[in-house]
Formats: sequence, structure tokens, C-alpha cells
Amino acid sequence: MNKDNNSLHVAVRALVEFIYQSGDLTSAIFSNLSGAEGTRLHQKVISLLEKEYPDNIVQSELQHHTIVEFEEFSLSVSGRSDAILFPRTPEDEDAYTIVEIKTHNRLYDKYEELYHEVHMAQAKAYAHLFLLENEALNQIRVQLRYYSANTLKSCHETIVLSRVELESFFNTTCKLYLETVKRRFDYIHARNRSIRGLEFPHLDMRDGQKQFMSETLSAAKQKNILLVQAPTGIGKTIGVLYPAVKSLPHQWFDKVLYLTAKISTRASASKALNQMRESGLFIRSIVLSAKESMCPCPDIYCEPSKCKYALGYYDRQKEALAELLLTDALDAGIVKVVADKHVVCPHELSLDASESTDIIIGDYSHAFHPRIRLDRYMTEAEFPHFILVDEAHNLVDRSREMYSASLSRNHFIAFKFIVSGLNPRVEGHVSDIIEYFSCLEAHLIDNDPAFPYIEPAVDNKNVMITDNFRATTTPPKILYASLWRMCFHLAPLLDRLPETYDAKAIRNLFFEARFFLTILEYHYDSSYIYTAKRLISAKKDDAPDDFILTLACLDASSKIAKTILDRHSAVFFSATLSPMQYYRFMFVGNDHDYTNELILHSPFPAENFAVGVYTKLSTAFKEREWTKSAIADIIEALSHKNGHYLVFFPSFRYMDMVHRIVESRTRPSEARIIVQTPEMSADGKASFMGEFERFDDRPLIAFAIMGGHFGEGIDLIGDRLNGVIIVGAGLPQISPERQILLQYFQEKFSDGFAFAYRFPGWEKVLQASGRVIRDESDVGFALLIDHRYDKNEYRSLFPEHWQFQTLDSTQDVLDFIEKQ
Repeated sequence: MNKDNNSLHVAVRALVEFIYQSGDLTSAIFSNLSGAEGTRLHQKVISLLEKEYPDNIVQSELQHHTIVEFEEFSLSVSGRSDAILFPRTPEDEDAYTIVEIKTHNRLYDKYEELYHEVHMAQAKAYAHLFLLENEALNQIRVQLRYYSANTLKSCHETIVLSRVELESFFNTTCKLYLETVKRRFDYIHARNRSIRGLEFPHLDMRDGQKQFMSETLSAAKQKNILLVQAPTGIGKTIGVLYPAVKSLPHQWFDKVLYLTAKISTRASASKALNQMRESGLFIRSIVLSAKESMCPCPDIYCEPSKCKYALGYYDRQKEALAELLLTDALDAGIVKVVADKHVVCPHELSLDASESTDIIIGDYSHAFHPRIRLDRYMTEAEFPHFILVDEAHNLVDRSREMYSASLSRNHFIAFKFIVSGLNPRVEGHVSDIIEYFSCLEAHLIDNDPAFPYIEPAVDNKNVMITDNFRATTTPPKILYASLWRMCFHLAPLLDRLPETYDAKAIRNLFFEARFFLTILEYHYDSSYIYTAKRLISAKKDDAPDDFILTLACLDASSKIAKTILDRHSAVFFSATLSPMQYYRFMFVGNDHDYTNELILHSPFPAENFAVGVYTKLSTAFKEREWTKSAIADIIEALSHKNGHYLVFFPSFRYMDMVHRIVESRTRPSEARIIVQTPEMSADGKASFMGEFERFDDRPLIAFAIMGGHFGEGIDLIGDRLNGVIIVGAGLPQISPERQILLQYFQEKFSDGFAFAYRFPGWEKVLQASGRVIRDESDVGFALLIDHRYDKNEYRSLFPEHWQFQTLDSTQDVLDFIEKQ
């Protein structure tokens, strides 16, 4: 809902769903399409309508709007109709038809089995709005049509309604909505009063924070994109949320979406909102959680026929929402309690409740993932939002992952057993897909290019060949056909599976395959490669060998840009957006002039942070055996200096090499030594962090991985951390996938190594060094060890506030550590 001083704005869909939605949560019957899929399917349906009605002109996606006046305020209602059939001669009044289109996953079905009152209500609402715009018409044909997303076969019913009938229906609908409008209107007035009187919740504003807030305000107002590098101490969270909240009464956007990569960062956003609440702010917010963590019946997988929380959901939803919205700050725990009380799905309830909030705190995927994103917000062009992306450096890799899709041979082998006897066509297509895997693997083992033997469109010259790995830019048409046929025959069965079948496993693989098809159909372009990779288990008692096919997205910038540009305002912020141009390219590409950049300086005294740079030791892979002892000598020096220290390495293997030497030379009485382990449990991580809370006569030396759990997002204030040693330049390990990235960016920007290796590595170095100084009183050091730090391409990346020293010998390094 948009709002101003005396008017509320609601979409037609939201209006009729609130009044007429009833019964169960939608199961697999109705097609849950992504925005891109829905657009493509809609275009096909319009083409079919044009062929079916050659005597009419078919127009789609027409915008309609009206204002309904009440005594104290007005309700602005708008939306886009799916299709309207216009007569070729305007005088033919009986030929005007409003068409409301719904899609389902069954191959064939009867209209009576698909009909929902809310669908016809939406058609009637658009018909009324159309008649308001065409005063000469006294009646109109209203058609509700259901299309199979698989076959495009349709069934429909057409009724003729008069202007009087439609006006009566629409006015009744709005009156039923009146109480909701009144409550929402009262809330907005109270919220806006509190916002206008809201002062900044801290006594002092830090250096750079005022400029940060000013630029954020400008981005919100002008619907721009802003990239901000804000070092630790600026107060990023409150610095971006305060101006976003202050902007709400201006109606520049509808909601604030605060997106993060980690749960801990979401907690920081909630804390900042609560600080503003303590200063008088009255506002509704919600922290969204993953569906899997919310589900009270994970084994049922949203089957209305089996899940009591889905059966009759909409019959109990309004009471649950009314109780839930008595609380201003919502999170998963609160939602679960209320959902359990009213026996409704907690995940769906959290999404429905979010429509009545102003601040939504969630994951990057809620805005950017093509399968998971909240289409109720991201596809409504008339409702712009303000997207705040925290720790935005994480979005580069996450966005690639979101737009990539993989298939596992082992999953299909297990699936063949699960669906045995279900449907002969499904079983046949699953067998074809398994044979596809087997054929590729056999040729790969024979050291052939592999792809051309099963995908004729692939040229031998267009295949990258390395051990157990193949890659090509040509999309897999043969695999696509087999997957499409499997999904075509499986989709109609999803809501009618016999009790003896594992419904969750079947649906999981269906959606996995369907997403793979979606990437091929709507997203695969020059930024993609198609790869095949053998995964060989290191130990016989591990999981069996597997074979993975992947549509790998190398660059998701165009996808992110398409989501935001010309629709939403956005601020991408982090302490480590360096170099800024790299992140601009990774977020929105290099063609957009309305992206602004802001680089803020650290608010902490530069002299509090000593940086030493030692370039006489190489940490390159081939040199590690020769230099590991010298690096251990440097780390061992920490055992003679009281304090708490983190030592970061680029890999577990390298860390283990050096750790063994240091531990062999250091007696337990001299120092406490702890080590991060692969796949560390939550308890293990907590125990690791707990060591920094212990203070005794021995120094603490903690070994950790750059870019890992302890490489960012942890706060060790004061004497909990006194310094870090960073071994290496953080470069990602060389792999076929990383080399393909290098080649892609070399062709695109003529600096492939920087985009594939140097910049991602430097991000990890900055994050690791950023663990030291967390507030104004912190004092500490960072020691960087790598021969590459002597080169201009690295020196140019050093932050301006670093007053670094170049160390020329091991003795210089030991003296540097001793002085700190």
C-alpha cells in the first residue's frame, strides 16, 4: 500500500484476495512461476487469444485506476488487467471482454475443479474499472480462463455483467475492506507523527555518518543506486536505516527491504530499529526467515490434503494476522507462536504479515533470487521500494550462485527408484537423463571433449578440457528436451501422489529440474557456461562418486540491474567495497550513469592501527614448502608477547602446514593455540570465540581462514583482539571454474586476473584486517605477509587511512610485533 495524508493505495489483487480468498493454501495445482516465466507464458497466452478471437483486437497489461471516496479518506485502487478483447468496430458493445488468466500445472482439468471465487472477483474488479473509463458501455463480458502451463490448453467461462451489477460488487468489496483501511490509515498517521518527531538516536554523530545519511536520503528521493564504502565505526546500520525511516512520509517508496547475507547482520538491523523505537519511533517491522526453518511439518512439504497448517489457511488467516499485528517488531519466534495458536502456516503468515509492515529484514535472495524472491514486492512496478544491501561485498558470489543451477546424477538415480511404478513416461524420461549423465562421464573418462558426443550443437573447439571437468558456452538442448518432457508429465501428478510415494523427494527433484529449465529458458546468455564435473570421493566410506551438470552464471550484474533499475532505489554498502569500480561492475554493470559512489574515511585515529607489510616471503603455492618455516618463526614470536591474536591463511592445507610447526615449537605454558577446522559445528565456533573472552598470563594465537566464519562479521572489542597476521593475498584457489572467470572478464574488461583473483582476494584481506579496530578506543596491528604486496596493483588498493610500514627483514618484522 502506498499512502499520503488522506489516501491509501491498494492493488486490485491485494484488495480482492483480502476479501475473497478462502480455503486451503494453494498447492501444486496452480503454477508458481517466476517473473520471467510468467511474462513469457503471458505472451504465449495473448498470442493464442489473438488466434482464437480474430475478429477482436487483444490488448494486454492495461493499467486501470480509480479513487473511492469515504468520509474521512479515499482509497486509490489500481492494477493491470491480463487481457481485454476490443471489437474492431467500437459500436459493437457486446464484443468487449475482460479476460482474467490463471495458470495451473495439470495437463487437463475441468473449469469447475479449478474455479476459485477470488479469481472471478479479480476479473469483476477489472471489468468495473474498465467501465469507469468507458462511460458509453452499459455492460461487458467477463471471462475467467484457466491455462495449463504445460500444454497451454484452456477452459473458461464467460458471463455478461451490467454496469450496475459491477458497481454494486465493487462498492461492496471496498466497504468490506473499510475496517482494514481505517486501521491502516490510523497506523500510518501515528507512524508519520512519530517519524517527524524522531531525533537521531545517538548523542553524537560520527565523522562521515552525516554524509552517509544525506546521500542515502538523496538516493531514496531520486530513485538512484548508491554504492558506499563505509569503514568500521561509521555506524553503517543506523546510518542507512535512519534516513530510510525519515523518508517514509514522503511516499518516495512503499517499503524498506533491508537485505543481508547473515543472520547476525539482521540482528544488528533489528537492534538499530529498536534504538529508534526507544527514541519515540512507532513502526512495524518483520525479520523474515527461511521457509525450512519456519515449517512445523517439514516432511509434508506443503500438501494441503495432509498439512493441518495449510488446510483452511485462509479461513483462519485474518484472525492470526490481527493478533500478530498487535506487535510492532515481528520475527520468526513471534510468528511461530501465533501461527501455532491459529493453526496456520507460519512461513506464509510471515509473508502475509510483511504486507502490513514498513521495514522487511531478510536475505539477499528475497529480492534477487529468481526462484525465491518475493514477487509480491519485486514485480509490482507501481510500488517502488527502497532496497538496502548490507555487507554488499558478499553479493558478488551470492548472486552468481542464485542464477546458477545444477543437477546431480546420484539424485536422478535415487529418484528413479522413488518414482518406480508411478508413471511409465516419467520413468522413461528419468532413464534418458541418467543415460545422458553416463554417456558424458564415459567420454570424459576417455579424455574426450565429451559434450559433442551427446550435444550435437557443441563444437569440439568450444570445449574446455581439464581433469574430470568439461565446459562449453553452448547450452544443452538435448538435456533440455529430456528434462522438459520429464517435468511435463510429472507436474500434473504432484498434487495427486499416492500415499506410498515420497512426495517431498519427488517435489524436491521436480523443482530442481524446473529451476534448471528456467535458467536455460529465461536467463542463459553470454555470461553463462555449461559444465560437467566428476566428483570423486576422497575416502571409500564417504558419499559415492557423483557427476554434476551446472549452468554456471559468471556475472549476474545484468540480472541485479534488471531487478532494480527504473523501479527501485538501492544502497549497496560495506566496509570493503574496494576497488569501487569492481563492485559497480559486479552489481549493475558498466553502462549505468545513475549509480553514485561514496567512499568514507575511517572515523578512528589512524595512529591506533599499525600496518606492517613484509614482502620478502612468497606465499605462492609452489613456494610454500620453502617459506613455511620462516612464516612459523614470525607467528611464534606472538608466544612471547601477551595478547590475543588471529593468524589468517588462504586455505586449510596451508594453515595446517604452518600450524604444525608453530605448535611443535610452542609449549602449552607459553601460549594457548586454537585452530579453525573444516565444517566446524556451531558449538565449535562458539568455543573458538569463547577463548577470546578468557584472559590469563599466556597469549592466545588463533589460526583461521580468510573469508571464513572468523574472517568477517565478528566483533572482538578491546583486548579481546590485539592484532592479526595475514599470510598471503587471499587469492581464490586455482580451479577450472575460476580460470573460466578469468577468461570471461579478460574479454569483457581486459583485466581478467584482477576480476577473478586479485579483487576477490583483496576483499578477504580487508575483512581480516578489519577485525582489529572495532571502536574508538581500540589499538592494534595488522601484519601482511606476501611478496605481491610490493607491487603497484596491490599498493593502489591500500586504504588511505593505513599508515603502513614496509618491513625489509625478518628482524624488522619481529621488531614491529614487539613494539605494538
